[in-house]
Amino acid sequence: MSRAPSLSFNRAMIRAVFGALLTTVILASSLVSPATALDPVTEYTPPATLVVAPEAPVLTRTSDSFRFSVLVRSPQDETLAAGQLSISIGLTQFDPSVPAEADATASEEAADDETAQEPLLLWSEFLDDIEMSTEREIEIVITRDELAPLLSQPDGIYQIEAELVTDDAPTPTDPSVTGADPTLDAEPTPTTVITSTYFILGSVSTAAPIPLTLVVPLVLPSSVQGMPNRDDLVAMTPRLRTLLDEAERRNATLAVDPRIIASIRALGTAAPASSRELLSQLENTLSPVFLLQFADADPAVQAALGFDTLMQPLGLDYLTRFGTFEPAEDGSGDMSDDESDAAVDAVVNAAGGNTGETDESATETTGVASVDADAATDPETGPRTNADASIDTSTSTDPGADAEADADGVPADQHVPTLEQLVTLEPARPGAWPADGQVDAAALALTGAAGLTSLVLSSTNVSNATSSKVKLGEFDALIADATLATAAAHAISAESSIERAAGQANLAAHLALESHRGSTGLVLALDRGAMADTADPTEIFRLLDTFGWATIVSERQQPEGTATLRSAAGSESRRELLRAAMSRSAQIDELAVLLAQPDYLPQYQQVRLLQLFGTRYADPHVNFSDVDEAMQQRDNDLLRGVQPVTIESTQLVGASSRVPITLVNHLPFDAAVELHTVPTSAAISLPERDFEAVVTAGGNHAVLVPVQSRVSSGESGILLEVRDLADSRTFASQVQHLT
Repeated sequence: MSRAPSLSFNRAMIRAVFGALLTTVILASSLVSPATALDPVTEYTPPATLVVAPEAPVLTRTSDSFRFSVLVRSPQDETLAAGQLSISIGLTQFDPSVPAEADATASEEAADDETAQEPLLLWSEFLDDIEMSTEREIEIVITRDELAPLLSQPDGIYQIEAELVTDDAPTPTDPSVTGADPTLDAEPTPTTVITSTYFILGSVSTAAPIPLTLVVPLVLPSSVQGMPNRDDLVAMTPRLRTLLDEAERRNATLAVDPRIIASIRALGTAAPASSRELLSQLENTLSPVFLLQFADADPAVQAALGFDTLMQPLGLDYLTRFGTFEPAEDGSGDMSDDESDAAVDAVVNAAGGNTGETDESATETTGVASVDADAATDPETGPRTNADASIDTSTSTDPGADAEADADGVPADQHVPTLEQLVTLEPARPGAWPADGQVDAAALALTGAAGLTSLVLSSTNVSNATSSKVKLGEFDALIADATLATAAAHAISAESSIERAAGQANLAAHLALESHRGSTGLVLALDRGAMADTADPTEIFRLLDTFGWATIVSERQQPEGTATLRSAAGSESRRELLRAAMSRSAQIDELAVLLAQPDYLPQYQQVRLLQLFGTRYADPHVNFSDVDEAMQQRDNDLLRGVQPVTIESTQLVGASSRVPITLVNHLPFDAAVELHTVPTSAAISLPERDFEAVVTAGGNHAVLVPVQSRVSSGESGILLEVRDLADSRTFASQVQHLT
C-alpha cells in the first residue's frame, strides 16, 4: 500500500541543512570556492545508494517534455526494504547576487515559514524490495504542463530531490532480557534517504565566463601492476596520446607518473614506436608540467608515517635488461614497431628461461613429483613459467651460463640509462600533488625537504585563499576546487549512466554559480583514479566545452593570491596496512641473495610498494583493505622464495639410485641456489651432498641426488635445505622420505 510522502517536513529539514551549508559559505567566503555549496544533501550516511539526475545539465524551456532518472541500489550485504520513492523539484533558485550570509538567513527563515512555496512533487511510487547487490533504474517523463510551476520561475540554478522512505525489517525483542516472544513488540523502523542534484534552468547570465584551469593526470590504469611491460605500452599509448593532445590543446597543467617515461626509456629502441613518440611529445611540451612521485605515491601518508625522506625507486635494472640502446646504422636510433618487436624478442630469448625439456634419466626412480603445467607471463619481468609448471629435470649445476645471460640482458658496449636518466623529464617543474584534504605541516616539510616547490592542494586543505593560484609559505600552489573535483569524478567514471549524469549536472551548476558570483577563477584537478580507468578520459573535455559560462585557461593566466594551510590527516587504518606492507617487503628483500641478480628483487619490490602508497587509494570511498589484500597475496607467494618440493615417499631401486628433487622458484627472477642434502638415518649414504642450481623465474628445476642404500628394506629420508651461494644460509627445508 502506497503512502503519501512527507515532503513538507523533509523540505523544511532540507532548507535547514542547506542553510547550514550556506553558513559554511559565509565562513569560507574568502576561499576560492565553497567546498560544500552545491554538494548533494544527505541527512546521514545512507543504507543504500540513491541518485537522481536530469537528462541534461541544462533544462531548455522550449522542450515539450523533460526526462529525469532515478537509481536505487541496495547494499551489497542486505536486501533494501520496500518503500515509497518520491521525486520533487524546489521552486526557489540559488541567487548568486545575494550575499552568502543573507542567503543563509533567508533559508533559515523559509524553513519555519508556513507560507513558503512548497516543492513541486513530480512523481511518487511504492517500490518493492530490492535484493542485495542489485539496483533499479527508473525514468520519469514530465510534460510541460506538469512542469509549469518551475517553468514560470526565472532562469537559474535549481535542485531536484529524491526521497526514499523504507520500512526496515522488525528488530525482535531479546527474550533473555524481557522474557517475551521475539516477534512481540517489534515494529518496522522507517528509514529515510534523501539526496539531491542541481541543474540549470534556461540560460546562465554572467558578465564574463569564469576562468577555469585544468590539472590533468597522465597515470597508468589500475590493471598495470608495478612497471608496464611492452605489451602494456602498446595497449595504453594510444589512449595516453589522445589524452595528452586534448590536455595540451586546453593549456592544461600536466601531472605525469614517472613510470610512463621510465618504462619507455628502459626499453630504448625496443620500445614501441608510438610510445617513443609519446615520450618525445612529453619532452617537448609547452604546457605546464610536473612529475608526480614515482607510481603516484602519496607524500601525505609518508609524512604521516614519519618518513624523513620521500620514497624513491631503487633502480630499474630488471627492466633495462630487455632494452636495446645501440643507435641504428643511420644514426637515427629509430625502429618501426615491427623492428622493435623483433629486437625485444631477441633480448628476451637471450635472457634465458625454462625450456621445459625433460631429462630421461629421471625415470630411474619412482614417485617423481609433478605439478600442473600452466604457462604465465610476469607483467614486469618478462616471459616466465608458472611456479607450478611441469618439472624441468635439467641437471646442470652451473649457475653461470643462465645468470650471465640474465645479468644484464644488454651487451656491454651499449649505454644503459641510469635511474636518474630514466625518470627525468626536462620541462617538468619540481612539484607534488598529495592526497586531497590530507595535508599537514609535516607533509609540507617532507615535500620541501625533497626540493619540491609547487603543489596542487584541495580547497578543503586551505583557508583564507584569495585566488586559485596562491603562495603558501615557500610553495607555489594551485588550489583545486573540491566540489568541482567530486562532481567531475562522478561525471567521468561513476558506475552507472545516471550517476554520471548527476555528476555532469552538479559540475555545470557549480561552475555557473561561481561564474555568476564573479569568481576570479577556479582550478579543476581531474581525479587520477577516474582518469586512469575510464573508457574515454577525453569525454570530460567535450562536456566542459559546452559550458559557455566557463573558459579554460592556463594556470599562468590565473591571478596570484595567498592562503593558509588547514591541516588534516588521512585514515589510520590505511597507515596501519601500509606499515604491515613495508614489513613484508623488507622480508621479501632478504630473499634477494637467492637470485642470480640480487639487485633485481629489491628494485621490483620497491616499485610495488610505491604503487600501494598510490594517492588514488587515499580516497575514503576506496576500499583500501581490498587493495592491500591483493598485495598481501602476492607478497605471501614471493615469501615462499625457492622451495624443495617433496612427495609422500620415493622408492629406491637397487643399492644405488638417483633421487630427483624438484626446486620451485616463486620469485620473479632467476634464482642461483645451493641444495644441501643430509641423510636422516644411517640406512643411506649420500656420495654428493651439495648441488648448485639455477631455477628460472617462476619455474622449477630437478636435481638428481645420488643415494646409496646400505640395507635392503626400511625407511629413511633426505633433509633438503635451500641455501644461498654466498653465505650458505638456509632459507627453506623439507624432508624427502625414502623406502
